[in-house]
Parts: sequence; C-alpha cells; structure tokens
Amino acid sequence: MHSSITSAKKQKKNKTLRVTLRFFSPFSLFLRYNYDRRKEVDIMKKLGLVSLIVLMMGGLFSPHSTQAATKQNAVFYVETPGQEVTSMAMGIQNHIKNGANVKVVYLTTGYTRENLQTVNDRLRFVHMQTLTKTKYIQLKKQDATRAAVALGVKKENVEFLSYDTITKDQVKNVILAQEKKTPNASHKTLSYMKNRGNSVAGQALLDLYNAKKVKDARFYVEHEAMLKALGSNQKVIGFSEAYSLSSKFKQAIQAAADEYADLNYAKNQYCLVGTEMAGPLETATLSPRSIVHVPNAK
Repeated sequence: MHSSITSAKKQKKNKTLRVTLRFFSPFSLFLRYNYDRRKEVDIMKKLGLVSLIVLMMGGLFSPHSTQAATKQNAVFYVETPGQEVTSMAMGIQNHIKNGANVKVVYLTTGYTRENLQTVNDRLRFVHMQTLTKTKYIQLKKQDATRAAVALGVKKENVEFLSYDTITKDQVKNVILAQEKKTPNASHKTLSYMKNRGNSVAGQALLDLYNAKKVKDARFYVEHEAMLKALGSNQKVIGFSEAYSLSSKFKQAIQAAADEYADLNYAKNQYCLVGTEMAGPLETATLSPRSIVHVPNAK
C-alpha cells in the first residue's frame, strides 16, 4: 500500500515542471509549464553534477581556458532574452571578473503572437488587464536589463534592439556597428553549429570573422544541447570557461534567472521568459556552465 502511494506521488510530481516563484497563490496554477520533454530535463538534472565535474576538469587542464576572459572590450550578442543566463552566464561573469568591459546586446525582443497569447490567457484567468505588444516588449526589456545587471553588467552597457526576428545580414550590421564603436572588441554569441546552437547570430559572426571584418570571435554552445550531448556520450567541441566554485558566481546566475522567473504584478514582473524558458532556466541554474569554441570549429 505504501509503495503504491509513493508511486502515485512520483507520477503526480512528474506531470509538470513548475516555474520558480517566490510566493504561493492560485495564480501559480497558470504558471505550470507543461514541458513535453520532461524526461530530458530529468536526465539533465542527473547529469548536472557529472557535467560540473567533467567540465571543471576540462577548464582546469585546457590550454585554452585562460584565454576565455581577458582585459578587453567584450560584446555578447543574445539572440533572444534568456540565452545570456542559460548559455553565456559564466562567460559574462568570467570576463567581468578579469577586468573586461562587458556589453550585452539583445538582438530581438523575443516576441511572438503565441508568447503574447499565453501571458494574456493567464491574465484573463486572474481578471487582470491584458498586455499589448508594446507593453509586452517593454516588460521583456525591463527583465532582460535586470538579468544582465544581476550578472554584473553595467546598466549603461545593456542594449535592447527592437527586432522581433532578425536576419543574418541584420546581425552583421549590428556587429559591425559595435566593432566601429569599440575597435578590436571580442565578439561572442551562440554557436553556429547544428545541434550546438544553430544560431543566426553565430553564422553572421563567423562570416565576418572569415572575411576579416572582426579579429576576435567566440561561440557558446547552447546549454541544453551541451547537456544532451554529454548525456549521450557525444563530444562537445570547445573548452570550459574558467569556473569558480564560490557561491558568489552561482548566486549571481540564480539572481539573473529569478529576474525572469519571478511573478509580482505590483513590481511589473510578469514572468514572461520564465514561462517560455522554464526548462532551460532550471537546468542552467542546476549546472551553470559555459562552453565556448573558436571560429570554424566543426
């Protein structure tokens, strides 16, 4: 009898993946994230400690690990809000720790009709006024800025562009504009490689590097892709950003994730990215690693 009750509790627990909240209320019902890949998330949780040990050792012994953060201008291009926390957080903090002047450029607003519909359905459920597209983007910008600042980036070094979607040529123009403002900066974004990020920004940056329009380019492996690869014993090309075991680093990443995940209407926190990226935010805080590779890696 006891075993059947325990089994039923486990099944109920695995039905949904909850967005982290700081309070309990009936409103949280609508913030349950029906994550279709919940089995993958469970695997990622189990791999968290293993990947931490493996990648920490890689960071300690890799001849490239000390190159990850230098005292220079570094520009991180984020294709959609939330990726700076899930895939680049350790890199951002590592550069700041080593004296780099770090800038974060959000290339798109992350707006889609589906995302806006989801949050408005929630608001209707609690009898609150729905959001317009303009208000939705304004809230996304607010949360993204707070998240970047939580990671240690200066507020004046956060730029939020107005594109809903962005093309490779548009990204190239953005990068060239940043290069003009800060010549010889180190440019960083998600990987262009398939199953490692498949990023439009990564493809644009690689093209500019190969055309010798920028001198320094690095590419971050998307966090969930990294954990999936480790889980299936696939090789993850790249090296680990130097990692600190101090609680300060992990607390900063958790604080940044909380800026996206907290729900507090009185403070204009609508948990937008927290609802859209619940799985990646959770796994990133469980194992806050950043893997980066050089141009033309395959």
